[in-house]
Amino acid sequence: MQIILLKDIAKLGKKGEIKNVADGYGLNFLIPQKLATLATASRLKQATEEKAREQEKTKKDEARYENLVKKFEGVTLKLKAKVSNGGKLFAGLGAADIAQALSQQKKIEIDKKFIKLPKKIKNIGEYKVDVEFGNNLKSNIKLEIKAE
Repeated sequence: MQIILLKDIAKLGKKGEIKNVADGYGLNFLIPQKLATLATASRLKQATEEKAREQEKTKKDEARYENLVKKFEGVTLKLKAKVSNGGKLFAGLGAADIAQALSQQKKIEIDKKFIKLPKKIKNIGEYKVDVEFGNNLKSNIKLEIKAE
């Protein structure tokens, strides 16, 4: 039996892939659980069109990410935060805070998921923050945190 996967399934395949499975597995488990649908001619055509649209979107995203990597060269963000007497921040700075600062200071809009921080920044000082878009598209931002 030929099916089209509606969700990623471990050891079987990813969403949108066309797979051959045993009749019982398809009819009794995958289709009732809405994990897959029967592969008819119209659904196969629809799946290939969707895959083509997805590939086109991926190409556009990669071009946009390459442009952003070039913009990040030499970018320095300056943030002010409330600190205690010991130089520790009252609230740690995370990826969302850095994305917001990029938007406000440099007019660069990116999703916080691309900003890679091992943990929240909790001290004043200078930091190097990595930005990774996947497919070896990486850059970094210099971050200066000073007391408010």
